[in-house]
Amino acid sequence: MTLFPNYIYSSIITSISAYLYTNDSIPFDGNSKICYYNNEVIGYSLVSKTWFQITSKVLPNFINQNNKYLNHLIQQHQGQQYKIIKLSDSIKYFNYNDYLNHISQPASNNNNINLNDYRKIIINTENYNNSNKLLQSIKSFPNNISFTIPVSPSSYLTLSQKLDSEDFEKIQDIDIITTNLTELYKVLKTDIKEVRCFQAANQRSFFIIAIEFFIDSSVAQRSTILDLLFAKEMKHDSVQSIYSGSPSYKFGSKLENLYVYYSVEDIFGKIMDEGLTPEEAERKWYSIMNEFSNDRTIKYLEIKHFCSGECVCHINNIKVETIVKGFQSLLSNPANSSIEALNLVSNNQYDEYFFQGLAKNKSIRDLSVHYVNMDNIITKVLPYNRAIRNFKINSGGSFDNTIKSFNTIRSQYPDQIDLYSITVSVSGHTESIDYFLDYLKENSLPVRDVFILLDSYGFDDEDSISGNIFSYKFKTKNTFINVISNSKLKNKIN
Repeated sequence: MTLFPNYIYSSIITSISAYLYTNDSIPFDGNSKICYYNNEVIGYSLVSKTWFQITSKVLPNFINQNNKYLNHLIQQHQGQQYKIIKLSDSIKYFNYNDYLNHISQPASNNNNINLNDYRKIIINTENYNNSNKLLQSIKSFPNNISFTIPVSPSSYLTLSQKLDSEDFEKIQDIDIITTNLTELYKVLKTDIKEVRCFQAANQRSFFIIAIEFFIDSSVAQRSTILDLLFAKEMKHDSVQSIYSGSPSYKFGSKLENLYVYYSVEDIFGKIMDEGLTPEEAERKWYSIMNEFSNDRTIKYLEIKHFCSGECVCHINNIKVETIVKGFQSLLSNPANSSIEALNLVSNNQYDEYFFQGLAKNKSIRDLSVHYVNMDNIITKVLPYNRAIRNFKINSGGSFDNTIKSFNTIRSQYPDQIDLYSITVSVSGHTESIDYFLDYLKENSLPVRDVFILLDSYGFDDEDSISGNIFSYKFKTKNTFINVISNSKLKNKIN
């Protein structure tokens, strides 16, 4: 007999696991999440037989290619019956060549593991050539195999005509490079689940926007930005205008996620009408930002503005100041309740508009800033926005500015700033780490967790797999200080 029913315990363990293994407030090292809390979930599994069973069912939901730490909890062969995550519940990741090498080996060389024992196998084909081979032979792969494929839009559209619904089920997601909206629209009309779209690397831009759309086709969820972006393509398909009240678009019925990474000019220039006067263009821009505010499918937004001196960015007849003011109106619009995470990379005279918008925002929970003046965030945003729970900064190779900002929080805003965690990412020199840790030990902050990610560009997948990630944790009053480092720096923080 327990105090609560099992579904309550399951909900608690699920929530904690989601925070530990998927929440963006946990720092990451480029491609690999740094989650060193396996001891916490192991502790839950040891409470009772029931809790072990609950934990075993919950954790497989958080297995992904970037989370290597759960690998240590996965059953590696049938003899490991007490591993928390069973083979039948787990996911195995391969790149294409490693998979071909694996299946060519005798079973004795692979720990007698049958790939059919896994719930799912996910293979990254890594390049266009492998992707084309895969799409031509996809029918020969078992149903528990899915693929992540980078592919050219033209090849994908040609080869996808020969695929049926079961074949599409085997495609986890695709990466494409194109600014041709007609091509992208045709890709989205196939039965693909996830699409990531990027501009070509040689298309240099100083003003970038990344948007992630989460689409629930079961409730005919509408994306007003996609309606505007693909208006010409929809009209060509004889789909009625979005202003007629009819269904907004006819993408593939399986589409769940779309990520686009374009220059601001490329993505919004396609929406703006040619030949508008500056006044008409400005009104059109604010109208687009209003539509953006009402789009409930957008959960993640990234804005990168690299101009530090005189800025020449524009969209048709719209100057950069008006563009940034539009983003300010987007962030501050009370109707906007969907954007949950924002990554802001900027350091110029127009940042003040971002600060004003963020101060009024009510939906963003995770805020990341790079190059942005941290003091401005602390004095102009965080005291007025109590919706932001996790704040991430990149301090470069020095802790001096970070200490200065922490002192501002402690002395001026001990009760006004309501954060759950602060993550400090440090790249380059870390000679002053002892000085910074001594500061943290002697001065408490009004947050639950402080994460310090050292040498953030020095980790790789091999570090994660081989255990070369070193973590160090201590508590000061009500704050846990979590130091995460490549093991090469271990001696500096002992």
